[in-house]
Amino acid sequence: MAHAYSLYEEIGSGYKDGLKSDEQVKYPDTAYFKGGLKPGRVEGDVFELETTGIIPHDIDGTFFRVQPDPRFPPMFESDVHFSGDGSVSAFRFQNGHVDWKQRYVQTDRFHAENKHRKALFGRYRNPFTDNEMVKGIIRTVSNTNIFFWRGTMLATKEDGPPFAMDPTTLETIGRYDFDGQLKAPTFTAHPKFDPETGEMVAFAYAAGGDGHDASCDIAVWTFDPDTGKKTEEAWYKSPFCGMIHDAALTKNYLILPLTPLKADLARLKRGGNHWAWDPNEDQWYGVVPRRGGKPEDIKWFRDDNGRASSVTQGLPANYVSQRSMAMLPGRTRTMTAISSWISRSRTETSSSGGRPTTTPATRQRMCGSNSSQTLSGGSLIQRPRATRGSSRLGCTAPTASSRASTTGSSPRSTHTSGSSKSTRPGRTTSPSAALRREVCST
Repeated sequence: MAHAYSLYEEIGSGYKDGLKSDEQVKYPDTAYFKGGLKPGRVEGDVFELETTGIIPHDIDGTFFRVQPDPRFPPMFESDVHFSGDGSVSAFRFQNGHVDWKQRYVQTDRFHAENKHRKALFGRYRNPFTDNEMVKGIIRTVSNTNIFFWRGTMLATKEDGPPFAMDPTTLETIGRYDFDGQLKAPTFTAHPKFDPETGEMVAFAYAAGGDGHDASCDIAVWTFDPDTGKKTEEAWYKSPFCGMIHDAALTKNYLILPLTPLKADLARLKRGGNHWAWDPNEDQWYGVVPRRGGKPEDIKWFRDDNGRASSVTQGLPANYVSQRSMAMLPGRTRTMTAISSWISRSRTETSSSGGRPTTTPATRQRMCGSNSSQTLSGGSLIQRPRATRGSSRLGCTAPTASSRASTTGSSPRSTHTSGSSKSTRPGRTTSPSAALRREVCST
């Protein structure tokens, strides 16, 4: 017997030449909108969820979750799921029962598209592809992370400001700019909280301009947990505009992994993708002091092409630990080099302001006499090249024997956007006990 669908004319895809071509609510037939990424588009409440097994009665609290959930089919058929509106769920556990609530984060973008009942913002993080009606509207969808700050729940995405929500009703309160203290157009989705002081240490990349012009500016802030006041703000330059999705925190430093996933203003203006992977670029790590940072204080370490994304996500401690190092595939030697530098800097901290001072002699010990360069106001610390034991993007952590090795390797010409080529020095050794007290404290 024929299926009922065979009696009807075939429904079109809703897209022509890659663009939305009709008013039908039909999502692209691509992997970004299927399976576990299929849009749910649900706001609602369920009192007394069905559960498997028994929920312990002493669990009393709420589990919050945020995810992308596109409210409307995208303008471009090739769009990605990460452009979807932020949708927050709350699972309330009490006395062996659990209730559920889910609401959209009502960003400026949410309201603009809701009014017209269709997608008006173009390609992922590319304002040059937006409908003219929404030019100038903040594009963020706040779909990456949620966290609490001084009694307020903040929904965040790294391409815009946080949005505050009521944790009980999940009502969106509005944009959150730390009482006017946040001037940058972007803000990290993964701030760090000092477990001893309660301070929030946050950062932003592409922090200059409007946040969508491939700026190389990096901003780092510290906020007091009691007053909410900004106690530290420092600005730095990166060698190129790449993704810095997460960071690692130590007692005195913030480590920023700069991934060779690059933004390019000319490509954006042509209507292209925001990000493009550069297989010839290194993975970079910027290390900045937490107190009194100045533009020239950023120190850059380099490693093989690869990606370091969520550095410490999911760890119980906020300080970077041995486990978080292991979460960076093939990056253990670089973490060792960073740790060694941090350890030495602790012993050479100036008495005025507590900022580390790196003397020429120290720099020579770290890198060799010819390995330090001036780069965008900071020092370039070229990490020794390690022998690959596996593929570029899926390297395994080095073995004990390889970590102990001091065998050098031939230098490699490396590319920095618009700069002259340089070479790497020889390899470093395994970390000392002193550096573990700083970087591996939990």
